[in-house]
Parts: sequence; structure tokens; C-alpha cells
Amino acid sequence: MLMESTDPARVLFDILDERLEEAAKEIKNRVFSAYRDVSWTPEQRKLLRPLVRKELDVLMQGFFALLDNVGSVLPEGVLAYRLISVADKDIISVNGAGVILENDEDFNSILRDQEDFDDILQTLDQEDYKDIRYDHADYEMMWLNYLADKALAAAH
Repeated sequence: MLMESTDPARVLFDILDERLEEAAKEIKNRVFSAYRDVSWTPEQRKLLRPLVRKELDVLMQGFFALLDNVGSVLPEGVLAYRLISVADKDIISVNGAGVILENDEDFNSILRDQEDFDDILQTLDQEDYKDIRYDHADYEMMWLNYLADKALAAAH
């Protein structure tokens, strides 16, 4: 269950956390199903999901490091990527199928057209779309801090 938050980074991390947890459970179930002939001990059954989850967290850590070009791994001409949140505006909506619309037109197709994308950015104020990072922190560190805070909360 997602916590109620308006912080764009927290909302993103909460959603990712929930989906990673679901993926870890599904992977665990698939492993046990594929190897049902193996006599798993209760300890092995208990350890598999957290082990899978840890690997998924490390995968996400690597993804966030990639966005900030940690280790200078991006090709020449690409310094880094940004994750931005776009404030809810009258011109932007989501239809019943979950497709983001801008003035009732498919937002994803608009994003593929640089001219249309520039038009969207001009209709939004600078405050309406902003990087989700805190005080210029790396996304990777934000993710690691999120996981540490979650672990602390679970321990109490």
C-alpha cells in the first residue's frame, strides 16, 4: 500500500518499491514452481524472496547510477538523464486506458516529436516541471537513502 505523499521522488520510489516487492514474490513463486522436484528447506523458502528483492534493489541502484552517469559510462554527447515531474495542469490528463493526454492528444506520440514537445514545455511554467532530486543529490543516493529509511521504519 502506497503512503500518501506529494513529494515526486517519494511517490516514484514508493511505486517502484511496491512493484519490486511484487516482482520478487513472483520470481520466488516461479523458481519454486520450476524446481518443485527439489526438496526446499523451510530456511531456503524463507530466504529466496529477500535474496531476489536485494538483487532487484541493486539493479535499480545501477539504473539510477546510470542516469547520473556514475563511472562515466554514457556515450559521448550524453552527460546524464533527468527525471522530471510535471505538475497537474488543465491541459494534461489521463484517459481511461492510462494514456497521458495533452489537450486530448496522446502525450507519448507528442514526446516523439521535438517540435510538439517544445510547445508543451512552453505551455508549462518552469515550476510545473522540475527535477525530482533533492539538493542536487544523485538519484542513486536518493534511492539508497529511501531503502535505508524504509529499513529503519520497518525495524521500529
